[in-house]
Amino acid sequence: MNIMNYKLNRFIILCLLMVSFASAKGTDYQRWWGFYDENSEQVYVGTNTAETYNCAVSCASSNEFLNGATIHGVRFYLRDKTNISDVVVWLSVSRPASADQADIAVVNVPQTQLVDFDHDHQMVEVELPQPYTMESGKTILVGFSFKVNSVKTDADKKPLVIVKQNVGKGAFMLRTSKSTPSWNELGAMSDYGALTLEMLVSNPSLPTHSVDVSSLTEAMGVKNTICEPSVTIASSGFAIVSSIDYELTVAGQSKGTTHLELDSPIRTAGQRQRLPLSITLPATNGYADYQLKVVQVNGEPNEAESPQQSALLLAVDKKATRRSVVEEYTGTWCPNCPRGIVGMSNMERDFGDRFIGIAIHQGNDPMTVSAFSSLNSQHNGAPTCEMDRVIECDPYLGDDRTNYHYHASTTFGRILSRVSEADLSLTASWTDAGQTHIAYKASTTFYLDNDVSTYALAFVLTADGLRGSTSQWYQANAESGRNTYSDDDMAVFRDAPNPVTDIEYNHVAIGGTAVDKGISGSISQPIVSGHPQTYNGSFSLTDNPLVQDKSRLHAIVLLINNATGQIVNAAKADIMTPGESTGVLKDGEKWNVESGRCDDRPVIYDLQGRRLSRDTTCKGIYIVRSAKGRLPGKNSLKVVKR
Repeated sequence: MNIMNYKLNRFIILCLLMVSFASAKGTDYQRWWGFYDENSEQVYVGTNTAETYNCAVSCASSNEFLNGATIHGVRFYLRDKTNISDVVVWLSVSRPASADQADIAVVNVPQTQLVDFDHDHQMVEVELPQPYTMESGKTILVGFSFKVNSVKTDADKKPLVIVKQNVGKGAFMLRTSKSTPSWNELGAMSDYGALTLEMLVSNPSLPTHSVDVSSLTEAMGVKNTICEPSVTIASSGFAIVSSIDYELTVAGQSKGTTHLELDSPIRTAGQRQRLPLSITLPATNGYADYQLKVVQVNGEPNEAESPQQSALLLAVDKKATRRSVVEEYTGTWCPNCPRGIVGMSNMERDFGDRFIGIAIHQGNDPMTVSAFSSLNSQHNGAPTCEMDRVIECDPYLGDDRTNYHYHASTTFGRILSRVSEADLSLTASWTDAGQTHIAYKASTTFYLDNDVSTYALAFVLTADGLRGSTSQWYQANAESGRNTYSDDDMAVFRDAPNPVTDIEYNHVAIGGTAVDKGISGSISQPIVSGHPQTYNGSFSLTDNPLVQDKSRLHAIVLLINNATGQIVNAAKADIMTPGESTGVLKDGEKWNVESGRCDDRPVIYDLQGRRLSRDTTCKGIYIVRSAKGRLPGKNSLKVVKR
């Protein structure tokens, strides 16, 4: 099925739900309810075909809003009514092949009643002649059907409006007369979301003034300073939510009650809204938690079952320099993984040495390494990635899988902005003339005190520029000759064959030690703020078939908090020759004091002055600093275009 989607103007969407015939025709217990969140971004979708669309949501009586509820009406978005006919609203226990086969209700919508998104900025609203009451234990489909008479405009190609929201099965179901002749559960697919359909429901058994606290973000920062986490609330009653009063408790200390008028009232039952908070962190370092409880809604007592949530709070003595890790799960056999290759390159371009990439290959791939089998077993599929093991997302699309554009740097930037409890550094050097063994030294300085350590260090060895000549090294390439991702950065794979036979692989994980939970005892306890501690170890490259160019190997250390499973900081180092890191040079070499490198290893910066890996291969303009042929400290700069 070829369904395409495009961004809409979010401003218009926020205005649409102001319209409701509930207040004019219904009772105090009538509310519009749907699977989607009006604050989520919207997209157009369609099959690019003149045919009949049957669209629906699946409604189970087990849903708290629908259990015992009566459905009085239905409303939905049509993008453009100009070339649409035969519009029908229907309810059915079975999955009908067409609207006229629905077994509960069928309501034909007169052409004169149609409004649309593009011109009227309104929803089509249909009142059921006979309200339907949900029966216990039953699931029904609530849907609408229409015919696209011909495909002349973009609105004809993509006549439906959905939201980019991961709701799950039942939130968007589709069957068409030609392209999709059986029902498809698109709501459970990452590239889609929820259908913009709502039901006018009444249910006197549900509360009126009710707001649940869905989630709290972590509160992190330097002690005795203000940080700004956020809370997500959800309407769980029938009253429109205009204001809330909440109690805040920080590290066991009550901070009183705050009254908040919502800039955008919550008008739809089940709708969520994210609100900013302002919290002063404790005056002492360490971990704690904070709680938020919504006590009043619209000035009335909150009737919700889940009115409060708790979240982690971290106060540190000093802000550490954070580097974040992207563990990309990929494979040469994976036809969609070229976008991950581009995504990793883009993040390195955008964030320089604050980005640490680890490409973990899977399956029948010559770069698959047994040291990562435990991580691979948790990620059976590609392309995907974990950022600091905080969020799992797409290495190109980031956490925005419904929009076919590069978004991973935005997601990575949010992860990188998190506060770390420790600084971390790493040095690595060859221990022998044959360059078969690497010694490394990690230094960790925490900015909190903790009697019991839940932290451990893990070590990874990566390689850039790996190549192979057998077919297992060829990269499968579904993007060849296609335009799925219209960004210019994907042109390299659009213009390449399938498979790609001439390719270099970067960030490849070729070895590792305790990569899942870290080495026991690698962080000593108790942890004392400001007191550095070191850990020494080694890698052996004997019989490692993935060692090709030893000048393009990198050692990486991960600081893992096993209490949360997250990577809280990381560091990356080139492999120095013996004595290089201490300033003892080989014959003929000159030491670059400013860059900390030998003169035959140039340092590369982008035009914003951010230092990049010397293996950067993206197209663009870069500044190269070199001391070759000059005295230490008298470095030359040149601008190069790649």
